[in-house]
Amino acid sequence: MKKKIVFIGNRALVLDVCLQDPDWDVGAIFAHRDSFLETELAARPLAHTAFTFADREAVLQRLEAMDFDILVSNGCPFILPIARLSRPNRLFINTHPSLLPDLKGPHPINALFLQGHHEFGATTHEMVEEVDAGEILAQVRVPLTPDLDAGLVYRLSFQLEAEAFRQAVAALKAADYRWTGRPQTAATSFYKRTVADQTADAGRESALEIETKIRAFGIRSLGTTLTTLDGAYRVFEGCAVTHQEAVRRFGRGTPGAVVLAYDGKLLVETRDGLIKLMVYDKLN
Repeated sequence: MKKKIVFIGNRALVLDVCLQDPDWDVGAIFAHRDSFLETELAARPLAHTAFTFADREAVLQRLEAMDFDILVSNGCPFILPIARLSRPNRLFINTHPSLLPDLKGPHPINALFLQGHHEFGATTHEMVEEVDAGEILAQVRVPLTPDLDAGLVYRLSFQLEAEAFRQAVAALKAADYRWTGRPQTAATSFYKRTVADQTADAGRESALEIETKIRAFGIRSLGTTLTTLDGAYRVFEGCAVTHQEAVRRFGRGTPGAVVLAYDGKLLVETRDGLIKLMVYDKLN
């Protein structure tokens, strides 16, 4: 008999693994409104329920009333109360875009850049009451190299999540759906982005500090708000300029000043050098 599956989240690739499994029947899909998943489902003939964070209690009540064997979560915006939803022989599986137990929480990809990590990946784990804390069923890791920007890391992470989930499902089937994971024993960390993390001041911060923030939030839905003497900019792509002649010739000794505009780019003086803004919007 096929396993009855419920999916909840905001990304499509793990759901695709569920839909393609010949031993599984996906009976319900809950898609976070305005997410990658909802956009993807709009182009498919798949029934689903769109929800927002404010719909949490209504969603939980529906889940309580449903008959299912496995709940699969991938990007659910709220914590699911496992004790409330649990039934005999029912499984709860989450796939998270970090190398757990490192970088628990809602925004691990931004933290990769802010904290200077050298690798990233995805983890599929058992869901327990504590967020992102259950036994690890599968994990996939790859290097984080300088040529990867935040947008590309997001998209790679979606692929890695599907790979980790596929490995976890294979392990569960081999064990007749008994947990075979390993406990999370290493030191843990947690990250949730803040307004301060996404804000920079060219008159006070170094070029490298500003570049790090820009890289961490360099997608169109986020960006970094940079204050200059010319006003504020939302920056999506930029880098520190370390060339000594460029710093000497264009620097004015006025941190925060826009010292050069060329080819749609801006050169802004910082307290220790220059930052080049390549993709940005003027705010005021």
